[in-house]
Amino acid sequence: TQSLAVHSNIAGSLGVLTPWIGNAELHRVHHSDQAADAGNYGTDLPLWDRLFGTWRAPTPVAGVGVYEPASYPDEH
Repeated sequence: TQSLAVHSNIAGSLGVLTPWIGNAELHRVHHSDQAADAGNYGTDLPLWDRLFGTWRAPTPVAGVGVYEPASYPDEH
């Protein structure tokens, strides 16, 4: 259920709990198409991202997807 909520791409905020509980607002940054935004790997608890230095603030992203799609392997 948590994974569905995080990947729902629903706009909204958990207020003061946003940095501490996994949510779509934090995870959207994880799916940014900008390499510098890479982070927020913890789906349930952003605490792990804070401990390992991969936490990113929930800021608006220009786009979501993959960066440098040409570097990904083709289908063969």
